[in-house]
Amino acid sequence: MSEKAAVVKNPATKKPQSRAKARVVRSKKNDLIGVVVLAGGIGLLLGVGSYIYLKESAKGKAAVTYVQPAASEKKEEVPPDKPDPKVAEQIQAEAEQAASACIGCSSGPQFIMPPLPEADTLSIPAHEEIKGRWTVELPDGIAVAVFSGQAFQIVYSGRSDSDFRKYARGYYSYDPASGVMSLKPAHKLGPPEDVPGIVYQVLTYRYFDVILRRNAEGSSLYWQAPPETLASMQVFPLLLYTGLQKNPYLKWDKAQ
Repeated sequence: MSEKAAVVKNPATKKPQSRAKARVVRSKKNDLIGVVVLAGGIGLLLGVGSYIYLKESAKGKAAVTYVQPAASEKKEEVPPDKPDPKVAEQIQAEAEQAASACIGCSSGPQFIMPPLPEADTLSIPAHEEIKGRWTVELPDGIAVAVFSGQAFQIVYSGRSDSDFRKYARGYYSYDPASGVMSLKPAHKLGPPEDVPGIVYQVLTYRYFDVILRRNAEGSSLYWQAPPETLASMQVFPLLLYTGLQKNPYLKWDKAQ
């Protein structure tokens, strides 16, 4: 009995058991901490991944939003066969300006200018051959020119308005070697003599040169603009009334 009691009361046999239990408890705690850390790491990775995904998605949406206006602008572009309204207005304004330069060209019946003869069939007129009274028909009117001495008078009458006249009066010089006539309207001469019910307006006060050629019979004179004035169309106004754009000319017939 005494030996059993001594064995039970021996403290050396109890210490190893308590240490073993302590080691087991400490190991479970460390495992729990590891699991928590691992879960936190995974959560952090998921959070970062979600942030990057949302950020890239936002960039993609922004890019699409930026591109959309360009696509809508293309839809609003006018098709090639339908000109832009501003361009159409400009074209209309230019057409009206051209029509005003050739008074009545768009009104019917359509007047056809007589053809210009070949250059080798025409000749330079002498000074005496250009004097007298001449008439020329235009798309919407008729003009009469009188050359006497060194003075000239030109009066244009529109077909649509018999009470309306345009005039140019002044002096001229002529070079029979080149066939170039210089018209010099003079403001001081004023309009032709008053006629009741007739309204006169100035045709031009500017100086212009015209090239003269006559036909073989001498019954017609052809006026043309100098080549250097054709590009800007700074030509005698009656040449604009013909409606011819590239090479305008006038065919004057000798009045009987």
